[in-house]
Amino acid sequence: MRDIKIGLIGLGIIGQSYCQHLNENKIKNAKIAAVTCRSEEKANWVKEHLSGVTIYETGEALIQSNAIDAVIISTPHQSHPYFAKLAFAKNLHVLIEKPSGTDIVEVFQMNELAKKTQKKFGIMFDKRLEPIYIELKKILEKQLIGKINRLNWTIGMYRSQGYYDSNEWRGTIKGEGGGVLLNQAQHQLDIMQWLFGMPEKVMGHCKIGKYHTIEVEDEFTGLMEFEDDLTGVFIASTGEKIESNRLEVVGEKGKIIAENYHIKILTTDKDIEHTVNINETQFEENQMRKVEMIQNWINGIVFEEDSMVKGEEGILALIITQGFYQSFEKKQWIQLKDLFPYQS
Repeated sequence: MRDIKIGLIGLGIIGQSYCQHLNENKIKNAKIAAVTCRSEEKANWVKEHLSGVTIYETGEALIQSNAIDAVIISTPHQSHPYFAKLAFAKNLHVLIEKPSGTDIVEVFQMNELAKKTQKKFGIMFDKRLEPIYIELKKILEKQLIGKINRLNWTIGMYRSQGYYDSNEWRGTIKGEGGGVLLNQAQHQLDIMQWLFGMPEKVMGHCKIGKYHTIEVEDEFTGLMEFEDDLTGVFIASTGEKIESNRLEVVGEKGKIIAENYHIKILTTDKDIEHTVNINETQFEENQMRKVEMIQNWINGIVFEEDSMVKGEEGILALIITQGFYQSFEKKQWIQLKDLFPYQS
């Protein structure tokens, strides 16, 4: 069995890490065969760190080269659907970085082409492989705290001004299409819809450049309403040096607090109203989750293994995001069902 030949478009920090994983044989049945470079600095990096790899100047040239079986796309957000559609048209398997894109219609078209070609399509929502969220999903499915009434997720992920200045496309409307919601918080929005389903309607408020000199939001507060009278609050920021990641879930029989790889379950006694039972579990971070995601994608190509996260699912977090953005612009609640292209 020959190795799957992988091409990579987008040789930034994340793209370089994927190349190294492949080059160091951390991923079985695959090898890095081609990359895109537009600078001498990146070309020198390839020559220093990789072996037997062909360099192409553009993603289009790499896709049309007939030198690869599959492609990983790690470019600025809005170009993910563009390159993915080109790759599917060339009968290549595709793995994209999050987010799925910036435009819902373009992402929907990408998804439709993926289904038509039946190529393996993945998206790097690797946070789903964290043990804390896997366990939380099991707890919710067991209904240990009964019907869920409320959720509140607060995420503080610090980014310096230097982070935004490190690349001309960062922190810009043209380059990223959005701020903390579309970039850093996509993982949490994906986890949220994976655990609780899609909100029915949302309202959002963005603070543009509150902490940084950027064109997009670096602080966000959103309200959500789900079916069965579940309500939620979602807060995200890249301006807080003391970082946080706290999800609080309130049910009719108790409360779950998931914070920094720790889950606390508080339940009330059936007969004594004010008695609280506490169960706590500490989890370790899965530092190999990105390698596992790529391996699962490769296993899908080689062995027809089921996808941990299908690429088509990426549109869900994007729809929530764009719903929040539209709400901020229009100053009103947005019904998310109106944003699904196939229902318009």
